[in-house]
Amino acid sequence: MEAVGEDGSFRQDTFKALADVQSGYTYFEQNDVLLAKITPCFENGKATVLTNLVTPVGFGSTEFHVIRPKHDLTISRFLFYTVKSELFLRLGEGVMVGSAGQKRVPTDFLTEFPLPVPSIEEQRAITAFLDDKTAQLDQLITQKRQMLELLREERAALINHAVTKGLDAAAPLRDSGVEWLGEVPAYWEVKQLKHLLVNLEQGWSPSCESRPAEPEEWGVLKVGCVNGLDFDPTENKALPSELTPLPEYEINPGDFLISRANTKELVGSAVVVGEVRPKLLLCDKIFRLFFRENANKEYVLLIISSWYGRFQIQSESSGASSSMQNISQEFLKNMLILLPSRHEQQTIVDHVAEQTSRILETADTINQEIALLQEYRAALIAEAVTGQLDVRHYTPAAVLR
Repeated sequence: MEAVGEDGSFRQDTFKALADVQSGYTYFEQNDVLLAKITPCFENGKATVLTNLVTPVGFGSTEFHVIRPKHDLTISRFLFYTVKSELFLRLGEGVMVGSAGQKRVPTDFLTEFPLPVPSIEEQRAITAFLDDKTAQLDQLITQKRQMLELLREERAALINHAVTKGLDAAAPLRDSGVEWLGEVPAYWEVKQLKHLLVNLEQGWSPSCESRPAEPEEWGVLKVGCVNGLDFDPTENKALPSELTPLPEYEINPGDFLISRANTKELVGSAVVVGEVRPKLLLCDKIFRLFFRENANKEYVLLIISSWYGRFQIQSESSGASSSMQNISQEFLKNMLILLPSRHEQQTIVDHVAEQTSRILETADTINQEIALLQEYRAALIAEAVTGQLDVRHYTPAAVLR
């Protein structure tokens, strides 16, 4: 499934003997259209046209529908754009069958879907129009995503400099005594995190239902609720009604959470909880840290997200697979923290918040622009494949000038 992209791309980098794939796989051949049948891949429009196959036939996940055109009636790319259209995806989502997380679009939906079929010549004109138009829109979207990446790098650089060099460019430096950390402001201390803590706990992970909790129900947070510096309370599972909740694990505003287990890139993600609804419980894949009264948890949050915080976390994480790495309580307690005075910690927190606000506002604007481009792209596909947009006399020079 991961070899097919939502942008219509596909990879063919896995080769096996024919005898190994003749059962348990879906067969396809040159110019077939592959369409994901399972949620959420279907709703995301994961589909491709199989061109330039390096072998005469191929095999893939059984979670794909294989659509093969009758070449006297239609062409592959016209079918591809049809299954990528908003109408097709919305109607398909409405007839999916199966349990939550395992819903699939049935074959009957595809075979019975009413499809307006123009002449082969007009289909070629439609697909040529959409190929050019979507390529140009995709290029714009890619450029804006590159701008978002630059903003992320700017934010990271801002945090990194603030928590390793401070805000005073003229401040004297000294050797930190830690080889990978190098020089730090002369009057900053190097301490272990445990000296700032009064307690550190893990939560509870009972067997839960495979759905988010309703507003009045108890829910147990999933590890995905902590991602980067953001807290997402919707990432939870409903606690079964027959289980008694443990109120001591309820999440409160101001809680400092850090993920104990996740991928190497996300393990150790931390957040200070803002507003949060009641009846959400801490899971055992997340640590909750309790700080001494004179500790600045927002400053510690910046450190954990900085390069030297991430360096320590990724160096000390361990696990049987790259998809699930773990950090221990002992490691967290011994994690090295650079500490300026309490006043300077707050000054750094305020400075980073002010600068980050500007960066995030710019990023929000770009994300809105991307969403509009994606909506425009979807509308073009829908209008072209249903004949609402006449492109029979389309010429590439007329597009997006």
